[in-house]
Amino acid sequence: MLWKLLLATLVMCVAIRETIGRPDPGQGPPAGRGRPFSGRGRPFSGRGRPDRPPGQARKGCWYNDVFIPVGQKHKPDDCTTCTCEAAGAEPECVAIACIALYCPNPEYIPGQCCPVCPPGCMYGDAFIAAGSTYQPDPCTWCSCPEDGGEVACAVVDCARPLCPEPEYIPGQCCPVCPPGCMYGDAFIAAGSTYQPDPCTWCSCPEDGGEVACAVVDCARPLCPEPEYIPDRCCPVCPPGCMYGDVFIAVGNTYQPDPCTWCTCDADGAEPLCAVQACALPLCPEPEYIPDRCCPSCPSGCMYGDVFIAVGTTHQPDPCTWCTCEADGAEPQCLAIACAFPLCPEPEYIPDQCCPVCPPGCMYGDVFIAPGNTYQPDPCTWCYCPEDGGPVACAVADCAFPPCSNLVYLPDQCCPVCQDIGCQHADGIILPGEDYKPNPCEGCTCPEAGQDPLCYAMACLEPDCEQPVQVAGQCCPVCDAPDGCLQDNNVIIPVGAEIPQQDPCVVCTCPFAGGTPICSIIACPAVSCDNPVQIAGQCCPLCNM
Repeated sequence: MLWKLLLATLVMCVAIRETIGRPDPGQGPPAGRGRPFSGRGRPFSGRGRPDRPPGQARKGCWYNDVFIPVGQKHKPDDCTTCTCEAAGAEPECVAIACIALYCPNPEYIPGQCCPVCPPGCMYGDAFIAAGSTYQPDPCTWCSCPEDGGEVACAVVDCARPLCPEPEYIPGQCCPVCPPGCMYGDAFIAAGSTYQPDPCTWCSCPEDGGEVACAVVDCARPLCPEPEYIPDRCCPVCPPGCMYGDVFIAVGNTYQPDPCTWCTCDADGAEPLCAVQACALPLCPEPEYIPDRCCPSCPSGCMYGDVFIAVGTTHQPDPCTWCTCEADGAEPQCLAIACAFPLCPEPEYIPDQCCPVCPPGCMYGDVFIAPGNTYQPDPCTWCYCPEDGGPVACAVADCAFPPCSNLVYLPDQCCPVCQDIGCQHADGIILPGEDYKPNPCEGCTCPEAGQDPLCYAMACLEPDCEQPVQVAGQCCPVCDAPDGCLQDNNVIIPVGAEIPQQDPCVVCTCPFAGGTPICSIIACPAVSCDNPVQIAGQCCPLCNM
């Protein structure tokens, strides 16, 4: 585009009106080209001029020795045009002003005023001949096509030097690094050192070549999070204490296990540790839960010293099953009620709940051992043969006493008269018999019809801090037998049958630590109007 603009500018001319002076006689036309004359023409003096054409006096103008008729033009050279406007007047001359050209050797074309540049291109203020190249700087080459037109330039893309201060050599395009070494992307001048980090020193030999580096080997800090200080190689621990191989920062607490807490109060001091004391769980196999200090029992219930897990059953003896239904609740126990064996000495089989009778005979619900006798009532005796089998019974025949108010006494076959003993609040005491209203009081009947004689027992102070009251005994003792605890804090020994204040209630203890089992004696209906109550016996007797 610049070349076309220059060509267009070359054909533009600025018209300059200038009066051309007449030269001295004998002066020829101007020798220069493309230059305007500086003066206006003078009237010709007649010296050396040719003869005027006849009839043309005062009908034209003279330009030097050239006559120009009125209204006609004369070109003294390619750049000047002179016009005669009035006879005898000075001709008016106009010269073309040529613009300056940028090409070094412009050409003059015959018949044209201004010189022109040969075919080529423009690069800034520089002219490039067609088919030639031009290098404005060491990194740029520009070429002009054979037919001119647009300049095509190529620029060298220099690789970026790795050194921080590359050198530019005159006449060379790309900068170069001085002698040195490379460490990664870093340039080290020959004979210099470089520290890529606080722990590494690298040096470059005087003649360049390979880099030699040395690295500091830091001792491993004992703290878990050492601090890196700017411009220092090795990390350091902040202020704190050591607990074994563990570092505790000042003001912080470390827990080596779920039960121990250790605190660092000052730099370099011994940590202060506190240990939690755990209560002993009641269950036999406590559980240790991760991240918790003290063991704990799983969900369950306690049966005495026995732990029962929720949903499981414990059998403290062959007759009892205890189940834990909810955590912390009382276990629900179920005991088998054994039918009381009819034999006097039943046998207990291991791991079997209820006792059984040995071989023998049965009389109703009563067991009779082989070779033994049984008296179902005072008047009847039954015998069991040695080899068992049917029971043989004999009944006594009583003679009636001479009175109207008869009464049948316990353990006596034949009836006797009513005035048979001493009257007590609990019933009649038979003569010669002892009756104990309670374990510490006794009564006896000296003779029928008299008042009973009663006495009380005195106890010595037991030689212990917590004496125990045993059922059926008057005085408390220090060594309590195995048994069951009643509501009144009285112990019933295992296997003992203890009558209560009501003679119709008898309590027994099935096993140590268990609950007493009490039974109520059901008396048959009496068939007389005036039954007699014997002291210490449950059921009244009828008069006969």
